[in-house]
Amino acid sequence: MRRGEEKRQSWCRDCFAEANGRNYQRNHEREKARLLAQTMRNRTENRLRMISFLQEHPCVDCSESDIVVLEFDHLSGKTADVATLIADARRLFEPADDIEPVAVENLD
Repeated sequence: MRRGEEKRQSWCRDCFAEANGRNYQRNHEREKARLLAQTMRNRTENRLRMISFLQEHPCVDCSESDIVVLEFDHLSGKTADVATLIADARRLFEPADDIEPVAVENLD
């Protein structure tokens, strides 16, 4: 199904990938610029989401709220570094989904 629509796509995955590949080849510079802009938008949005998360979650030990001195203490299996999750601009970062359970702690 297409995003937000209740009907199915009219092309199979292989045909869709082939058409996208031809479009990319014909419009290489435009597509490259579009993808770079999208990457920068997603990274900016990911950073803003992380800042918001830290502002809403002070240190669990001392209640420090200065985000410059806060760090994450992973309480269970760590899947990736937070910086990697933020820089992964292919998708938007969801702190509650991507890093829970964690405790925010003061570096000092």
